[in-house]
Amino acid sequence: MNPEVQPEPQYAVQPRRGVNMAAILLAIMTIAVLILGTLTTLEFSVATKAKADLKTAVSQAARQAKSDQKAADKTSQEKLSESPFRTYKAPVLLGGFEIKFPKNWSAYLIEDDNGSPQIDLALQPDFVAKSINGKQALYAAHIKFVRQATAELNTQYQAKVAAKQATASDVTVSQIKATQYRGKLDGQNESILVLVPVRDKTILIACEDLHYEPEFREILAQASIIP
Repeated sequence: MNPEVQPEPQYAVQPRRGVNMAAILLAIMTIAVLILGTLTTLEFSVATKAKADLKTAVSQAARQAKSDQKAADKTSQEKLSESPFRTYKAPVLLGGFEIKFPKNWSAYLIEDDNGSPQIDLALQPDFVAKSINGKQALYAAHIKFVRQATAELNTQYQAKVAAKQATASDVTVSQIKATQYRGKLDGQNESILVLVPVRDKTILIACEDLHYEPEFREILAQASIIP
């Protein structure tokens, strides 16, 4: 008798589970958001630090500039204190020239845009008097800025040269070719007058008291004039 054939065991086939795309996408998005958030935080942190560093640098630069300016002002003041001269600087509209003169001298100044002269600067070691015993005072240095052209004034003083009342010579003032007259230009007193052209105007620099000619020459040598 044939033994009974046992049937082969049957195994249940488990259905394959589908990939959950929604979960994967969610995971990817979550990771992306985390990365973006991290990058944003880092970027904000870097920007904040850079801003703070810039603010600090600007503040330090401002303090340094202030300190440098203070030091420069102090140095300038010390030089001014040490210098035996002080400076008159004319307004830009009136030539902008500079005249240095001994700091212990007295000065008398008139500035008048519509005047004639427009600038009248008298310099004297002692008091600057307008007149003495009814006569016009004579100054160690007398600077005037006038509207007249230098050629016109030269014609006027060349007449005195022709009359043997004065002599004329070429001089250089602040690298500008000028003309010097020496003699009794007022008809009475020996004096020196230098005419310096400044465009269509003229600077007259005079020494009316020849006792101070050496100081007058120093004033001429240090004059700064814009032609």
